[in-house]
Parts: sequence; C-alpha cells; structure tokens
Amino acid sequence: MRARIEFTQRSKALVLLMLFQSAMHIGTTVGLNVALPQMVEDFNADVGVVVWVQVAYGVGLIGTALPLGLLISHFEPRRVIVFSQAFELVVCLAIALMPNVYGVIVLRVLQASVRSLPWLSLQMLSIGEFPPEQRGRVLAITTFAVGAAMLASPPLVGLVTDRWDWRWIFVGTGLVMGLIGMLAILWLRPTGVQRPPVRERLAGFDLFGSLLLMAGALGLIVALQLTIRASLALGLGIAAVSLLALAASVRVEMRHPDPVVPFRLFRIPGVFLGASQAVMMGWVTGAFLLILPFLFINGYGWSAAYAGSILFFVNAARPPGNLVSGWLSDRMGSTAIVIPAAACIVASQFFVAALGVSPWLVLIIAGILVVGFAQGVGQTANLRQMYASVPQEKLRLAPGLNLVLMSLGSTTAQAVVASIIAAATVNIGGGGSPDLVSAASGAIVMTTVVFGVGIAVSQFWPRLAMRRDTADEDTEGKPGSSI
Repeated sequence: MRARIEFTQRSKALVLLMLFQSAMHIGTTVGLNVALPQMVEDFNADVGVVVWVQVAYGVGLIGTALPLGLLISHFEPRRVIVFSQAFELVVCLAIALMPNVYGVIVLRVLQASVRSLPWLSLQMLSIGEFPPEQRGRVLAITTFAVGAAMLASPPLVGLVTDRWDWRWIFVGTGLVMGLIGMLAILWLRPTGVQRPPVRERLAGFDLFGSLLLMAGALGLIVALQLTIRASLALGLGIAAVSLLALAASVRVEMRHPDPVVPFRLFRIPGVFLGASQAVMMGWVTGAFLLILPFLFINGYGWSAAYAGSILFFVNAARPPGNLVSGWLSDRMGSTAIVIPAAACIVASQFFVAALGVSPWLVLIIAGILVVGFAQGVGQTANLRQMYASVPQEKLRLAPGLNLVLMSLGSTTAQAVVASIIAAATVNIGGGGSPDLVSAASGAIVMTTVVFGVGIAVSQFWPRLAMRRDTADEDTEGKPGSSI
C-alpha cells in the first residue's frame, strides 16, 4: 500500500503561488506586448494611448499593492484569495467585452489592484513561512515557474492574436484564475485567528497616505508622457503637483503609527540597496520587452505570431537563470550575483541595439537569450536581497516593496519608450521601417545607459553613507569637537 503524501499548508500555498503567478504572466503581462500593435488597429487609437493598456497595469500595482498589502493583513488570507480570484474572473471577462480602449485601461488598473491581494497573501503563506537560510532556494522555485510562464507567453499571445483575437487571452486567463480560487477553497484552511470587528481593524488604516502615494506616482508618469509628446509647460506643471503629493505622502507616512510605507526601513543599507536595484531591474525589463514587439512587427515587418516565436527566446533562459540565482544567492550573497548580472544585461542590450536594420536572426536570438538569462538572475537575487534585509517583524513588506518598486521602474520606462516609438510610427504604413528600427535601437541604448548608471549608484551610495556615518561618529568622539 502506498504511503499517503501529506502536503503542509506552506507547501500547498507555494503550489498555489506558482499556479497564480504562471496564470498571471502567461497571457496578460509581458506577452500582452505582442498584441499591442493589433490593439492600435482594433481601437483605431494612437500608439501612445494603447501602450497605456500596459502602463495602467503598472500604475495599479504602484498605487495599490502596498496599501492593499497592509489592508489584507487584517483579514483571513483564505477569504482574501478566494474573493480576489472570483473578482479577477469578472474583470477579465469585462476587458474581453470592452469596446473602448479607455475602458480597457481603467479595467487594467483594477486588475492589477485585485491581483496584488492573492499575490501578497500567498507569498507570506509560503515563502514567509520558510527559514531565512532556505528562502533563496524557495524563491528560485517560484521564479522558475514565472520564467516558464513568460517563456510561453509571447508565442502563445502572438498565436492567439493572429488566429482569433487578443480578447481570448483575457477570457482564458479569467477562467484559470477562477479554477485557482476553487483550489484555494479546497487546499487552504482558515487560520482560526480571532479578529476584532472590521470597523476596529480598519480604524487606523492609512487611507490618506495611500491616496497621496497613488496620485503622485500616476501624476509623474502622465507628466512624463505629456512633457515628451505634447506640452512641456503642462507636463512640468503636473510633475510639480505630483512631487508635492509625494512629499506630502512622505510626511503623512513618517507621522502615521502604522504607515503603508515605513520610510525608516530605507535607512537599513540592505533595504536601500534592494529597493534601488528593484527600480532599475524593473526599468530595464519593462523598456526592453516593450520595445522588441514594435521593433519586430513595425520595424522589421514580421507578423505577431512570428515576432512572438522569436520573443520566446528572451524568456527561454529565465527559468535556469532563476534557479542558478536562488541557489548561488544563498551561498554567495545577493550582491555578488546582482553585479555580474547587471554587467551582462548592459553588454547584451548594447549588442542587440547595434544589430541594425537587417540583422542575422541567429544574432538576435543570441542577444536576447543573454538578456533574458541575466534579467532572471538579477531579479531573483534582488528579491532575495529584500527578504534578507527587511526585519522579520516587517517581513510582509518585502514582496510588496519589491513589486511596487519594480513596477515603478517598469512603468516609467514604458512611458518613455512609448513616446519615442509613437513619434517614430506617425507616418509608417505596412511593412518594415528603417526609421523605427533606428528609433528602437536608440531607445534600447538610452534605457541601458540609465540602468547601468542606476545600478552603479545603488551599489556605491550605501557604502558612502556608511563611511559618512562612521566619520561622524569618529568626529563626535574626538576631544574638543564642536559637534
């Protein structure tokens, strides 16, 4: 008689997390970039508007992930997961039926907000329950599942877009999310924790700081696009108001007893390092994956299905990169992994940008393979950096901070490169366009330079700050010091 294998709660939560992340990524995140050119035609809209289908998703994560992460800590995780998966099904079907691009954009913000609920809950029920010395390996497994989903996403989205319609991607995703909700009902048991009434639980919730944070982040992204593509004066005006909102959010958060973003955490060198690197990793990933579909489809004149099949290779090396990164990060430390990964990203993206108008296909594949591998290594090592640096009592903030900061970098990069691509596609008809190839290559170079500089600053700034603090302590200890 076979022995019955019993899964612990954290193992079940880990499986659900991998299923959820795979369903989330396989159709409606990275791979959806392949469908954007068809959306431009379907909605008869400008590229800069349609790109907001992706940008809005990042805005939703930036503005709501941390507040909702704090909010759901007051509720039963199992109920949160089941409710969010049912609501996700409704949102996906609404997007599939929406005839207007602006309606799709609004629903994408809502979709991102809803997804942060099970994502954060399942991370804490699974990864957060493992000992710190094992989290690198667990993160390797979960990010491997994400990498595998991203691997299949571009060719799948391209195939569905060409044969049927991009709307079926959302229908399929919604149905899978509903099934995951049913599994959560069967697998997860209530924690049994006695909680006070809802009104008491939510009495101290930091609603005002949350709204200021979302308004400031959204305003800066809108201002960026307006400054590049429309009116410099209007863009700068909105940027000024947005910065005031962000400054006010910092002031509110510093005074609140239970803030959404505890800014004092960033005084810890490891947290600051992980946070700044998360922004840069999001920046370089978001920009590159948005540029490539337009480069392949509008620049080289390929079909969506063919472009998706080539984009397969940008994600082909992510899963092994995730596994290698998690294993090595536990042994060598996250910083020793992030720096070589960043160097590989810079070199390989410069290589892709230099291929020109008529590149050899094998060179494109080789370049984007290295980019994907290095991005997978860097992202997993940096997430482990966040888990290793955030204090145990604030551990629930580690995945949320990493998610929000990566989304901030990705969304900002997408807003910038969307403006560049929109300017290059104004007078482009069918077939390939050397002008768009040139613009896309220039955008890759620009975003890569910003990434390289940002990573360098993130490495050296905490060290300089620590030296300054040490120097101040030495000065205070000297006889006759005026400090």
